[in-house]
Amino acid sequence: MYDVELEGIFNNYAATFVKEPDFCIRFYEENELKLSSSVWFDADSLLKYETIAGWYLWALLQNKKHSKAVQKGKAIVSIVEKNIQNLKIDPANDAYYHALINQTAIAKHFRYMYRPAFKDFTLLLQYEPQNKDYKLWADMSKYRSYNILLYCIAFLIIVGNGYCKKYLSQPIAIATPIIGLVCVCYAMWFEVKARRIWKAAKTH
Repeated sequence: MYDVELEGIFNNYAATFVKEPDFCIRFYEENELKLSSSVWFDADSLLKYETIAGWYLWALLQNKKHSKAVQKGKAIVSIVEKNIQNLKIDPANDAYYHALINQTAIAKHFRYMYRPAFKDFTLLLQYEPQNKDYKLWADMSKYRSYNILLYCIAFLIIVGNGYCKKYLSQPIAIATPIIGLVCVCYAMWFEVKARRIWKAAKTH
């Protein structure tokens, strides 16, 4: 069904667009109520919505508003996914949809949500297996996730050994600090790998 108000927003955006974060954020948020309430789009309107939303998430990332980008990105991706399903669009062929997932995943990464970010980048790689950027971000999120997990394990082992040492047999009491140290070493190794990937991503 043709929506005059919604079409007016799209036309106004096309006529006034400026590639600046402040404009992209202001325009989307001034029209967010109408955009987010128009849950069902036709194919043309969906493309226009994806464009406006994509530049909005880009602007949030540029301004380092990562928490907000995660929150808004999840809602935007959900709306787009419902429409893709309703319109029977192949998600593998919707580059704008991919960009929305990518921007949301980057925001998750910077909010230390490494496992959810890795899941998103893995999905994108299913759609675009040759995309080097997705591969870099997926690897970086994966190694950061391993890094945190290993540090937590090492901390629990070392602290637990300290508190429970008198209850442990001598071989176990000796082995647990060594295991903890190994976890720390592996965590540091994953940290180095993640930093190298980050440098590669910045120069890519």
